[in-house]
Amino acid sequence: MKNTKVYKYISNITFVIGLVIGVYAIIRMYTIGADLPTGVCLIDSSRPLIIAAIAVLVVSLVFSFLAGVKNKKSADSNKK
Repeated sequence: MKNTKVYKYISNITFVIGLVIGVYAIIRMYTIGADLPTGVCLIDSSRPLIIAAIAVLVVSLVFSFLAGVKNKKSADSNKK
């Protein structure tokens, strides 16, 4: 039960961090893109931030899954 809470907190914290990084990357793309000439790829300048946001969100998904598995196992053991 205690591990479930820890996994849930880690999942929520990493989700918020990934969301903030992603929003920052999008805002940065459009602010930098306003100064660039037509035809220049906006994603090239923010690629590391986008990859970092995706990685942190995947970690959040994994911890969310682990919290669900641990919660289900503890619920099954309480039924017996």
